[in-house]
Amino acid sequence: MNFENSSKKIPQSSIESTKYGLSESKLDPELLAETRQDLRDLFRSSKSPIQVLLEQFDTKKFQEKRKPILGDEALALIRQKLETVSTEDEDEFVEQAIQAYMPILQIKQHERAHEPETQERNMFTPEDLNAIVEYIRQSDVQKIIVVGNIGSGKSTMSRKLSSELGYKNIDLDLYFQIYRQEHDGQEATLPILVDFILKREEPPYIINHADLLRQNLAISGADMVILLSPPIDEQLRSRLKREEEGAEGEWHNVSPEDYETINKEDLASFSALEGDVSYSNDSSGTMVKHLSREA
Repeated sequence: MNFENSSKKIPQSSIESTKYGLSESKLDPELLAETRQDLRDLFRSSKSPIQVLLEQFDTKKFQEKRKPILGDEALALIRQKLETVSTEDEDEFVEQAIQAYMPILQIKQHERAHEPETQERNMFTPEDLNAIVEYIRQSDVQKIIVVGNIGSGKSTMSRKLSSELGYKNIDLDLYFQIYRQEHDGQEATLPILVDFILKREEPPYIINHADLLRQNLAISGADMVILLSPPIDEQLRSRLKREEEGAEGEWHNVSPEDYETINKEDLASFSALEGDVSYSNDSSGTMVKHLSREA
């Protein structure tokens, strides 16, 4: 669950109004639904969901981007409220955590409302999403892997599929944190983490990561692989946005000069998978393959 976006300044009067709670009726329904789903996924995945939430406040990005906007008093109150959230019942956990997070949610809503309009992007389209959702419903696909280069739209596709289908969206960044928490601070490699996830999660679910296809992780047991390969200039625009926001992550280790090679490798690996292409849009670079099961 990630509330760390840009460092835009929010009027202090807006922050003050959230310190002692804000009615959910004033939140954007889409933002509220996303937050509820994130919290439900966290509750179901982690043995200590409150600790996971609290640890996010200690990250470098939060300290640099969020803390200056919130201020010490508001942040201390959020911590205090989170520490009293119940973990006995999922619904109670979700609603109490939302109330605790109200100042952060208002900041995020303010940022969304004031984002400058951008030109239409050549990424996956609503038509792509609708066609994929309809196929999944008709074919009863349960285990979905979303792959593609950094900045191809994997996280957005996974979240939208999860929302439409009610499938669990498995956030690998969150699971890296959960793994460290449950293994005394030990870091996991991607193969170890995927094995850790698959041993404890039951379908239906959606997993996305740039390296799952190239490293052949979670693919053999999957029902469907969705490859997102938009034009490279679109992927580079996504990279630029991450740079402007100061986003952390493995994407720093991938050179823009390697994007063309990565896309070709992904396409070759996708083509080699046994199964039927159930959907394809050359314009957006969206391809779906329903994998064959060995007899």
